[in-house]
Amino acid sequence: MSPPPPPAAESSHARGPDGPMRVGAIDIGSNSIRLLVADVPPGGAWTGAIDSVARAGEPCRLGRGVHESGHLAEDMAER
Repeated sequence: MSPPPPPAAESSHARGPDGPMRVGAIDIGSNSIRLLVADVPPGGAWTGAIDSVARAGEPCRLGRGVHESGHLAEDMAER
């Protein structure tokens, strides 16, 4: 038996009847973590630009020591 489909993510807060959909992306790199929240045009039409709603970033140094040990340091992963 296959699992049930996930609940629909759309709500009146995420998308107007003919308006954009608000989406978020998280980029976790070896030195920083970044977040972008943006509105995507209706129908998924790509116009080459996005309407950025919020951006945030933090240095994390997650990859410190990886080149020596081959894995993430436990304290950095916990952080």
